[in-house]
Amino acid sequence: MPVLSHIQANFYDRVRTAACRNIAKLAAKHALRELDTDGRVSSIDYADNSAVVLSVFAQRDRELVRDVLLGQREQFQAAGVPMQLRGLVRFCDKDYFWETVDEPLRERLEAALTRDIKSVEPSGPLRADIAASLAVVASIYARERIPALEARFSLCLSFIR
Repeated sequence: MPVLSHIQANFYDRVRTAACRNIAKLAAKHALRELDTDGRVSSIDYADNSAVVLSVFAQRDRELVRDVLLGQREQFQAAGVPMQLRGLVRFCDKDYFWETVDEPLRERLEAALTRDIKSVEPSGPLRADIAASLAVVASIYARERIPALEARFSLCLSFIR
């Protein structure tokens, strides 16, 4: 994991405004859409790192980050549910992400996070939707926009115990 101050100094402070915007756009594309990296690194790991870059940029220019995420909203809405859940987990505690979530996307995320739990295998891996629910419930932004998360959290805990 790169040092955050290094990212800020070399990819925000020392580049022209247009280059900074292009870096942010590319990071937003990868963070939300998990674009193929030609096998150099897993697309999910690259997306996670891209979200870190956006977080660092947001310390200096939240509007820039909000705008580049907003530019990816249509493609993010069209992505599959597993990718949307991973994107949500990356950004659930970021106000600039929630500013880009419109009502149809909010409803889709809510449906993915609150679908019925029939059973959980105690020895198997935790299902992605359950893990996302547990992770996202910590975010005040997510709880405000998706009130059903708290009930989902309680239900998930009852299956895990």
